Amino acid sequence: MIAPSRPVQAQDDAAASSFIYLPAVGEIDRHWFTDAELESTMRRAGYDPAVVTMHTWCELSEAAQPPLLILYANCTQQTDQDGNPSNDMATVYLRTGGAMQWNTISAIHSQEAGQ
Repeated sequence: MIAPSRPVQAQDDAAASSFIYLPAVGEIDRHWFTDAELESTMRRAGYDPAVVTMHTWCELSEAAQPPLLILYANCTQQTDQDGNPSNDMATVYLRTGGAMQWNTISAIHSQEAGQ
């Protein structure tokens, strides 16, 4: 519902405003992501989603409403750089700062991989 274009009567002889103030409309920085965003980020990270998704587990976002609305908070892919199953390497996907990002972690060291 949109507020009426004429201001209401001011109380106690205060000046009535002739402007209507509406909240800004735009995308709020969300921290969840969809299957399509995950697959796109996997490709940018150099992986084939058809291969590595069987070694990926995801945590659902609080905003998710399965089975109709699947939204992820984060996903962890346990493969090496070639997409082979691995207990020594993992890639974590998440959305932060308004963009999808990934971080590759190995048993030896942690490495920022990209965004």
